[in-house]
Amino acid sequence: MTLGRSELLAPVKRMYQNIETRVGTVRLQSVSERERSQFEQDTLDKNGRVTKRGMMSVKPRLIIMCAVDQNGDKIFTSADIEGLLELDSITSNLIADACQKLCGITETDLEDLEKNSETHPEDDSPTD
Repeated sequence: MTLGRSELLAPVKRMYQNIETRVGTVRLQSVSERERSQFEQDTLDKNGRVTKRGMMSVKPRLIIMCAVDQNGDKIFTSADIEGLLELDSITSNLIADACQKLCGITETDLEDLEKNSETHPEDDSPTD
């Protein structure tokens, strides 16, 4: 069956996935194209380049974007980035990797961001 305009423009139908970690189960949801685009935009500075801080917060921001409770409400906000950076790396990598797959973000996408950030290390000022 070929999808038409109305099917493609229908409201987002989220997919959910439960991830088992050493500390318990985390529920994740897929994202809309708008949410993914905002995530990518939040990685860039005002000149369209990735800063070290932007790369450092990629995994926490993925988790913030995808982690939800049983009602589908997000359980984290951008205020939780620092706390998520302190999360055990095995746990954060497990969750972030699942988020990445659920969002359709490939390793190539992340490698491209890393290359861009390495090209512009001087842009890591606190005023970004």
